Amino acid sequence: MALILYVIIDLCYREIRGVHMDLDKPSKDNLKFILNELADHLTIANRAIMDPDDYDLNKYEDLKFMYDVVKQKGQLSVSESQAFVEELRAVRKN
Repeated sequence: MALILYVIIDLCYREIRGVHMDLDKPSKDNLKFILNELADHLTIANRAIMDPDDYDLNKYEDLKFMYDVVKQKGQLSVSESQAFVEELRAVRKN
């Protein structure tokens, strides 16, 4: 129920802001959006590690999966947040 409510609120927010994104389609804009959302949710202080230019669109599906899990999970423990940050490091360009 909470997930449905979140999706409705998120869609309303996007409608108000004029944001119409299909996150299932890899694009630079979608990548930037996902990385910003992950940074906010994971409370990443060093936003430099979230620069979209440091990520390959070929890894978009991995990032989208992480985004979906984080959004569905809601509140993360410290160890879960650290695990997600490690995964982000793993999919960054070398």
